[in-house]
Amino acid sequence: MSTNGAADRVKERKLRLPFPSSSGEQRVWLLSALFAVSGVAIYFLHSINVPSHQGSFHIPWWILAPGFALAEVAVAHLQLRKEVVSASLVEIPMILGLFFSTPSELTLALMLGVTFAFAVVRKQPLLKMSFNLAKYMLEVGIAIAVFHFVVGMSAPMEARGWLGTFSTTLMSDIFSGLAVYAAICMAQGKREGLPEVVGFGTIASLANACVALLAATILWSSPKSGWLLLFPAILLVFAYRAYTNQRENHHSMEKLFESAKVLQRSVDTETVVSAMLSQARQMVLADYAEYILFEKEGSHALFSSQGPGDESLSLRPLEMDPSEGLWARIAAEGQPVLLSRPIKNERLGKHFAARGIHDAIAVPIYGADGADVVGQLLVGNHLGDVRTFEEGDLKLLETLATHASVALEKGALIDSLASQAAENEFQAQHDALTGLYNRAFFHDRVMSSIEETGADGMLAVLLMDLDRFKEINDTLGHHIGDSLLVEMAARLSKSMPHEATVARLGGDEFAILLPNIDGLASATSAADELVVRMTTPFDLEQLTLDVDGSIGIALYPVHGVDADTLMQRADVAMYLAKENHRGYEIYASDRDQYSPSRLALVAELRAAVDADELEVWYQPKVDLLTRKVLGAEALVRWNHPRNGMMPPDEFVSLAEHTGLIGPMTELVLDHALERCRHLRRAGRDDFKVAVNLSVRNLMDSALPTLVSKLLLKWNLPADAVQLEITESTIMADPVRAITTLSALKRMGIALSIDDFGTGYSSLAYLKRLPVAEVKIDRSFVMGMTTDENDTVIVRSVIDLARNLGLEVVAEGIETQEAWDHLVALGCQIGQGYYVSRPLPGPEFDQWLEDNAVDAGSARPSRADGVVPLVPRRTASGWAR
Repeated sequence: MSTNGAADRVKERKLRLPFPSSSGEQRVWLLSALFAVSGVAIYFLHSINVPSHQGSFHIPWWILAPGFALAEVAVAHLQLRKEVVSASLVEIPMILGLFFSTPSELTLALMLGVTFAFAVVRKQPLLKMSFNLAKYMLEVGIAIAVFHFVVGMSAPMEARGWLGTFSTTLMSDIFSGLAVYAAICMAQGKREGLPEVVGFGTIASLANACVALLAATILWSSPKSGWLLLFPAILLVFAYRAYTNQRENHHSMEKLFESAKVLQRSVDTETVVSAMLSQARQMVLADYAEYILFEKEGSHALFSSQGPGDESLSLRPLEMDPSEGLWARIAAEGQPVLLSRPIKNERLGKHFAARGIHDAIAVPIYGADGADVVGQLLVGNHLGDVRTFEEGDLKLLETLATHASVALEKGALIDSLASQAAENEFQAQHDALTGLYNRAFFHDRVMSSIEETGADGMLAVLLMDLDRFKEINDTLGHHIGDSLLVEMAARLSKSMPHEATVARLGGDEFAILLPNIDGLASATSAADELVVRMTTPFDLEQLTLDVDGSIGIALYPVHGVDADTLMQRADVAMYLAKENHRGYEIYASDRDQYSPSRLALVAELRAAVDADELEVWYQPKVDLLTRKVLGAEALVRWNHPRNGMMPPDEFVSLAEHTGLIGPMTELVLDHALERCRHLRRAGRDDFKVAVNLSVRNLMDSALPTLVSKLLLKWNLPADAVQLEITESTIMADPVRAITTLSALKRMGIALSIDDFGTGYSSLAYLKRLPVAEVKIDRSFVMGMTTDENDTVIVRSVIDLARNLGLEVVAEGIETQEAWDHLVALGCQIGQGYYVSRPLPGPEFDQWLEDNAVDAGSARPSRADGVVPLVPRRTASGWAR
């Protein structure tokens, strides 16, 4: 397998032997030496001096030795991580030797028999065989000492014979279990498995002791009846193996269940792959596992692996080696491959031997359709030396691969959705032309920076506007203007410190946030740098352009303590710089020509609210398929006594910051519900009105009570009104906002997110909000027929809302082309100037009469057949 990059390590590294480190091997060698020395010492100091306990006949060593060899060949194995614990019939010849042979012959027969079994038949590694032989040398010495201490010269059918037999067996088994447990701990460096080691051996040893005691009793009384013991011994061997097989099957089912749970909890693709490889290693006791994700075409792939030990690689690029053959066979045939030890296929054997793999299983991973092979899961090097991979392991791995296929598809889907969400969020936060942050994000960043700065810190907001930019567009074309804006954005980004936030607010207007500055000097130094960058000639398409601009500076907390105020006052300073033909100006309240008029306007607005002089106009919402009018959005208007009809964005923000937004909201809601009752009585039974809420409305815990009171006043059900909120209003204080919205939801009030996709962390909070509808911002709808990015955003929002069970309303429908495009994308409801501009109550009633249509009839006409320019919408969501 030839690889590139980090994947070369896969080819070159060798898989480790069962012992994880040389220090583990050394500890086991020392333990073996200790056992051997102790066993030899007990033999010469005690065993050879013990008198023989012989019954009616003598069993010579050359008969006992084959018995010990057969006992160690016919064993049942229990796998514990990388080691194997074996249960044999060795207690049977041991007990018989204690009763019918001399200690020396018993020791000789035991050592010769088990050596033959370990070395010739089972072919154990040198270290493991040495440990087992040393353990048996010490174990037989302990057995001889305990047996002769308890039994003496008693017959096996006597009480002392029974007691001695079971005592000897129990002591030998406890020693053997603890010795094996110690060796496993030393080899693997982990303390676990003691109950399994001791418990499994104790049960087997006591059963063997019963058979041995029965055999000794029969032989003591009637040696000729000894052949009757053959069948119980054989039956006992099969019983042990049946138990271990049943235990392994039970563990396999547990591992499958656990793997299904682990894979179900895994979310993204990388996590799923890691969980799959970990479960594969545990399930079939493999030291190594790898996953290869094939590309649809070519020999490139993604490679992940775990093992040996804690080594791992995750989704690394890999160039597949055509000479390997195994992956191509898996991809083409879709059939699993079992390569038991030793690997019989010469070519595959050499390939895997070069990688340190001695046996392996490879299974296919299928795609969502269940027909195409998309990857390969391979495990290698079965742990332990008593067996290799078998058919049962292959079936287990196939089942795991099936679970993993589903989890991988889910992970890929989640990765795709997360990527799409991240892309949508990026587009919602950035300017499409320059890649800088947009107005909404900049506003939110200023707010968060104010919170982080605190009362003792200082930050600056700089607004910059290019002079005569319209002339450049009109004279040289918009493509030159766009190129100029892109180059200007690049210069601003390079010239500002890394902690600064640079944004394009729209048109030729840019903004810079300088957090944590030392004072005014830091802001003016940045402004000087901006003037230099701005006035350096631009070379665009063989043209050299000289550009001037104006910069306004506002400081927190000197000139304002919130984002809106700082940006407004930086804007005032910028226009002062433009009027005075200076590079930049710092905000000064004595030169703010708007302040006195704004104060007067606040007083007049308060009087207008108290006198119920504000008007409520209505813009219809229609079903895009049936053309049916479903309701209307209520929009506030103010016909000022001197200035005439005031733009909403000039007085709504005043109300927001002067405490008038509460009374204004009550006025709008009251008029809207009155109009709704009027229309329902006129036969529009399901007509409903939508009213916008501001930040302060959501922070008012009395809002649900107000809504309930007005519904009762006009004798309307809760479904007659829908309340609209923008993402920015929620983010001002998410906890309090969600509390208020939840209370309204419990009342049966339908809630809608206005301008969806333009707010900060829109997707993160959507799942927590008790909303029934999302409204796609007009900026995306108006641009989708000419800008593919806007189309992608609109489609994503519609799909997301449909999957969450929410209705979708498209704002800003200006043309029939936009209408048809939205219908094709699956949008249900729309509003905009193509349907109707906002109308006063009586004119709206007349519009409803003039445009009353049934489903399937022609599309409703606009009130005057003209599509006017759309007024700019304020952040609080009132203006249209």
